[in-house]
Amino acid sequence: MKKINTIAIITARKGSKRIKNKNLKLFFGKPIIYYSLKILKKSNIFDKIIVSTNCDLIEKMSMKFGVDRVIRRPDYISSNKVGTISVINHSIKALSKLKICPKFICCMYPVAPITKFKNLILAYNWIKKMRKNSGFIYPSTILLKKKNPKKIKFSYNKLIQAYKINKKEGIINDVLLDAGQFWFAKTLTWKKSKTIYTMKSHTFLINEKLSDINSMSDWKKVQKIYRDNRKKYIS
Repeated sequence: MKKINTIAIITARKGSKRIKNKNLKLFFGKPIIYYSLKILKKSNIFDKIIVSTNCDLIEKMSMKFGVDRVIRRPDYISSNKVGTISVINHSIKALSKLKICPKFICCMYPVAPITKFKNLILAYNWIKKMRKNSGFIYPSTILLKKKNPKKIKFSYNKLIQAYKINKKEGIINDVLLDAGQFWFAKTLTWKKSKTIYTMKSHTFLINEKLSDINSMSDWKKVQKIYRDNRKKYIS
């Protein structure tokens, strides 16, 4: 039996506060969760791909698209007030009962169609080299509303240490914004941490103006990015 060392968990609850049924909304003809599953598979670094949900339709759709397992979570940890770490820890406990105890876990959001699979591989290679008490690794975009991006000199795809964190908004060092795509960490880090945004965590800049979808305006912008660069995201 193959040892399960690295797993991906897509957190996909039913409902959405700002976009109705966001996790199943069609994006170029397919439910948007399809793209997260496709990207995870293309990276070829995960022993298992899992969906955590409280929705029958999401479960059915995920199995159709080839997820390895669906973990059902109760509604009390499926509201928009429950953080990602709580959801992942629920999955960790459920997996441990099945004697699945991975060393690394990547949480990916179901609404992240312009994630590049190469960035998943990049983050995985970094996290494997981190010390035992390390934090999370995740991608960020430049916070356009705060700074003129032309004046910011960051190298893409290089780890950036946080020296200032706005936990509520996911803003790092005043100029970087959590891309809302994925978070990689050791399982022990997921179990012990109260927040992703710690001084032990690292981020890296991706070459996108926008990624996180929190409103219909964001949805339309990401649609345009995907449409204009479709070959880049499907290759």
